[in-house]
Amino acid sequence: MQGIEITGIGTNLTCFGGIEPNDEKMEQLSLIVKDIREKFNLTLEVVSGGNSANYNWFISTKDVREINNLRCQNIFTGD
Repeated sequence: MQGIEITGIGTNLTCFGGIEPNDEKMEQLSLIVKDIREKFNLTLEVVSGGNSANYNWFISTKDVREINNLRCQNIFTGD
């Protein structure tokens, strides 16, 4: 679409359907990102894996795959 630049993609599994973020779900998102990049020749600089609900996944995983962004707010202050 003319005038539209897509710079990223994201999901919010927990708010959408109460789906717990885990390695399998983040791998599925990463595969979708790779497919979109190839099919549409897009860079997709931002790949957001979710929000504060993903924090435990993030600190425990050995590989964040394509995910380079989490939308977290006030997770350290308790607000």
